[in-house]
Formats: sequence, C-alpha cells, structure tokens
Amino acid sequence: MRTHSSAHALLSIAGVVLLGSSLLSSGVRAQDEPRKYDLKENVFRAGDAYAREQVITMEMAVELREEGAPVALPGFTMVNRGREAFTDAVLKVDATGPTELRRIYQVAREAETGVPGQPDKVTTLPRQGKTLTFRRAGTKVTVTPSKGTLPAAELKKLREEWGDNSDVKFFPEKPVAVGEEWTVTSKPGEALAKGMDKLVAKGKLEEIVMFQGRECAKISVNVEMSGKAGELPMTISASGAVYHDLERQSSLSVDISGPASMSGKLKQNAGVIEMMGTGTFSLKETVRWSRVAGKPIQATASRSTVARVR
Repeated sequence: MRTHSSAHALLSIAGVVLLGSSLLSSGVRAQDEPRKYDLKENVFRAGDAYAREQVITMEMAVELREEGAPVALPGFTMVNRGREAFTDAVLKVDATGPTELRRIYQVAREAETGVPGQPDKVTTLPRQGKTLTFRRAGTKVTVTPSKGTLPAAELKKLREEWGDNSDVKFFPEKPVAVGEEWTVTSKPGEALAKGMDKLVAKGKLEEIVMFQGRECAKISVNVEMSGKAGELPMTISASGAVYHDLERQSSLSVDISGPASMSGKLKQNAGVIEMMGTGTFSLKETVRWSRVAGKPIQATASRSTVARVR
C-alpha cells in the first residue's frame, strides 16, 4: 500500500508539473506571438473630407556627345516639378471606392526649367481654382465643373486619372507584424508613374507610431521603376517612408526620393547624339482629414510629430 500510495503521489505531482508546464509554455507562446496589422489600400466612406497635397520633382544633369566625336557637347541641367493641392468631399461610395466626389483644386501647376533652346516655363493647369464633381458608374467616369467649362483634353486627363482603378496595389495581402517585409511587382496594364512600365516595390512595417495625432504604421519603402523618358530608357530607384493611419486605413504621408538615370541615342539632323543623364527623383504627399463619415474631427498641429507607440 505504501508503494502504491507513493507511486500515486508521484504521478499526481508529475501531472501537476506537466499541467503547469503546459500552461506556462502556452502563455509564453501567447505573449511571444507578435501582433499583426491589416494594412489596406485607402478606404473611403460617404461624408469623408480631407486635403491632399502632392509634389513630384525630377532634376537631371544631362551630358551630350555626338556619336564618334572625341569632345563632349555642352551639357545642361533640367528640372521638372509638378504640384497639386486640393480638397475632396466624398459624396457616395460602393465596394470599390468613391462613386461621387467633389474636389476643389487650390493649386495645379507644372514647371520646367533648363531645357536648351526653350524658355523656362510655369504652366497653370486649367483645373486650378475649379470645383469639380466626379461621378463613376461602372467604368464610365464623368467630370462636371460647377462653373464654366474645361478644355476637352483636360477633362479627358481628369477622367483617366480618377477613373483608373489599375494602380499598383502596394499593401500586403495578409496582415503583417512589425519587422515583416513584402514585395510588390507590377503587372502588365497597371498604372505607374508617367513613362514607367515596370515597378518592383518592397515594403517593411518598421514600427507603430503616433503621427498627426493618429496611430500609424511607419512603413519603409524601396521602389525600382523602369521605362522611358520620351525615347530614352530611364530607371528610378527611390526609398523613404509612408505613415499609414491604422484606423482610417489612409496614408497620411508619403516621402520617397532617390537617384534617376537615363541614357540612349537620338537622331538629330544628319547625326546621332549620345545622351546620358543622372539626377534625383522625389515624391512628397500629405493628407489631412477634416471629416470622417460626415463627423468633424479635431484639427492637428500643422507640424507633424512622430512618437513611438510600440
């Protein structure tokens, strides 16, 4: 009986130890399991309102040489810069996004400087100062100015810009944890930067921070684009950061930049000109919300601050 009791006691103790070990290990696994975040493309609701500003700059130093000639021709540095600032009020949505939206363009300008034989110029696009209503029904898009008219070419460009749902989807298909990376490769027919026909982008969820008073995912971005600038092959390598509002699923800030290069040959008069350009590309975009689903939100300071959350 004593032997039996001792064995029984040992078995009971062993059972408690095993149970405790199991609970402890499951607790450790639960604690060690990293939290994952579902990052989605911009999500809109009827009643949303926000202001967006975007600046794209390309600066390129160009070297020229007549094919076969030992001496280079005079080079030049050209700068292209586009800036748009507008406010949007989302009126109607469906599962694919806004179907009716009112947009007021405060600024819409393009500048080009340094092109040989041409004066520097700043072009104000016809949309600047206009209030436009965009409507989408299936694949059909209409753009209606509140007053006056716009040139047919400008209306066509606006319809294409707003109605194109073929933009590259940057965010990962599955939730990711801090430190996880993903890669996006463009597919044929997807819309990229002007002249670019291929894109490979890598994203990494760096940390969760407070930005513009909002809990945001800070995402590091590396982008490789290739295509043509006119007739010349061009490549762009850009990197930077995106701050993405986790609750509203809206990117509040995009800031990327990096080297750009182009090279090739152009026929000119009776000869051939070899052209090589190196420079920088940058894209900066900010979004500030004023309403979410029709409800006003508290304005944040104009200067964005970043504070780590976890």
